[in-house]
Amino acid sequence: MFAGLPGIGVGTLFYVLAALWMPCWELTNVVRGKSSLVRWRLIARQLLFALGIMGSIAQSDRVLTWLLGWKTSASVGPARWIHDELGVHAPNSIMAAPIMAPSCYWLSSC
Repeated sequence: MFAGLPGIGVGTLFYVLAALWMPCWELTNVVRGKSSLVRWRLIARQLLFALGIMGSIAQSDRVLTWLLGWKTSASVGPARWIHDELGVHAPNSIMAAPIMAPSCYWLSSC
């Protein structure tokens, strides 16, 4: 796997999706009469954490983009760099990113 920013892995994705789903699930408990203010406080706290994670990831993406001097947001990784480099030297070739992405993933996991 590629080394990346901490907190943006599969576990964090699962946590954010679960936290965003919590209010929807709790609405079913409201209908059943099983909801409480304590549960809603927990849901609000988890939602704030999830929104904070999403905001920090978006902000770090913008800062990284700015530090690298890119005008628009683009993917970052070996497959993108190889594609861009081949595009400069061989503009009529097929796109390299779809070809190189699996091999870059495999090479980084060895």
